[in-house]
Amino acid sequence: MPENILSIEKVSKHFHLPGKKTKVALQEISFQLKKGEILGIIGESGSGKTTLARIIAGLEKADIGRIVWKDQRKTNPFLVQMVFQNPYAALYRGMTVEEIIAEPLLIQGLSSSREKIENALRQVHLAPEEGYRERYPHQLSGGQRQRVALARALILNPAVLIADEPTSMLDMSVQGEILQLLLQLRQETDLSILLITHDLAVASYLCDQVGVLQSGSLVELGKVENVISSPQNPYTKKLVEIAKMNTILV
Repeated sequence: MPENILSIEKVSKHFHLPGKKTKVALQEISFQLKKGEILGIIGESGSGKTTLARIIAGLEKADIGRIVWKDQRKTNPFLVQMVFQNPYAALYRGMTVEEIIAEPLLIQGLSSSREKIENALRQVHLAPEEGYRERYPHQLSGGQRQRVALARALILNPAVLIADEPTSMLDMSVQGEILQLLLQLRQETDLSILLITHDLAVASYLCDQVGVLQSGSLVELGKVENVISSPQNPYTKKLVEIAKMNTILV
């Protein structure tokens, strides 16, 4: 049985708003992510999905609870990397693709050889022979930008990739290509993926397990086929019914 590579233990997060008000973003979230598994976190806008992703990536701090990476107690860049929703905002327009992909290596004091950059491009199906290294973000399509963002995230060989709505801003024709690429990367590298999405169709296609967030609480967790075919929580049932009405699930 695959080992747990990541354990989330009773993680809570509150945001303090003007007027001494407090918003509960996450409330005692617990789950495990296994090596080579794709786990989806689904929910509507404001459910706490991205806050959870940012805490796991080390971009936010939890108020209470623990993020445990195997036997380690804190995040480092070699354990987790993140791909963001907007491929147009995620890449600095003044840098070439080669510079963008090399940047994580340079920050860590590692070699950023041409061979490494070209291997990273091939991994995300951007042929170096077609001149992608020298291009700037404005010379790329949305799908190509997201592939560059993936290459940058994978260049440090992380154990876990967090994909925060990675296809929501892409054309339908490109969405399937990116999802298929994620599946291929998992198969080739045994990469664990935490997928943040509001789209049940994406979750059902990509994920092994799925957790449902409602107003910061994890209301359901299980194998994706079980959660979608026999949802137990009323909120999950509502999401599934909406998805079926929109004919994205059968």
